[in-house]
Amino acid sequence: MPTNYKGGNSQLLLQRQLVARTAPTPAAFKMKFLDLEISDSEPYAENNTIDNSSPLGAKLGDSDEAWTAKLNAPLDLNDIGQWLALLLGAPVTTGAGPYTHTFTLGLSDRPFALLDLGYTDAPKYRRWLDTVINSISWNIAERDQNMSLDLAPAVEVVPRPSAVFHASPTSFAANRACKKAGNIYDVSGSNTLGRVTAANISISNNHESVHIADGLAGYGAHILGLPSISGSLTALFGSDSAVMDYMEGHTSKPLVLVSKNAAGDNSLTVNIANVEFDKPKHKVPTSKGLLIDTNWRAHSGGAAPTIVLVNGIASYAS
Repeated sequence: MPTNYKGGNSQLLLQRQLVARTAPTPAAFKMKFLDLEISDSEPYAENNTIDNSSPLGAKLGDSDEAWTAKLNAPLDLNDIGQWLALLLGAPVTTGAGPYTHTFTLGLSDRPFALLDLGYTDAPKYRRWLDTVINSISWNIAERDQNMSLDLAPAVEVVPRPSAVFHASPTSFAANRACKKAGNIYDVSGSNTLGRVTAANISISNNHESVHIADGLAGYGAHILGLPSISGSLTALFGSDSAVMDYMEGHTSKPLVLVSKNAAGDNSLTVNIANVEFDKPKHKVPTSKGLLIDTNWRAHSGGAAPTIVLVNGIASYAS
């Protein structure tokens, strides 16, 4: 009977690279994930050659690779440090357990990484080099504390490997963010926004992946665009819903988004000096209450946005 390969027997390894198109020294981190989709979005080119010996069109021509990838994963307060280091660069780490890792949004070149996807019951492996994170998003105070990533690999390693990139990768213990520990402030520990029920955030590098005339397949460079931070926010409507006044008055406010684990001893805190709100949208979901929805976006002014991760991991330097 043929083997029915199972997605539950797959694993995803990550290792940051130092040299483009070159696999790093075999050492890797095993990343938790929910689902992953990687595709070559420009595999073939149109060929409209007319051939009077056949009523059919010509076979499509070969084209340069253009990889895209989407990953969904648990909002894990250990694993996310690896993704943030790929999104923004290595953090400044202080403390001696718990450790505080501070990531700062800037315009420095972003690192890139090898991704190794293994179907371990086959076994079969696929590997991509020079992978960057274009954007990452997650929710705060939702029941499912998950994050989504848009990735851009430059090129797939061919011939495809017949062995896993690293037989004993580092695997962080589960440390999932918890709904009950989420907080949304305009100043850390203090809230004048009103009764906020939910929020989410998306951080984008706005990369432009380009092909270079070098005779090599795949992207030759990922050009950093103007980074952006945006999201949405939902609050209860009432006498204390000051956030509606900020929306109507186009008033800028700081925003602090906090995710914690169930024990409350590990946390992920986004600090933004200035955000602006869209005009409010009212929702009457039932007869029991009114909600206000708005989109928000960070803008210039004040200190650079930071993401502060507190956990038991000593380093995200490599």
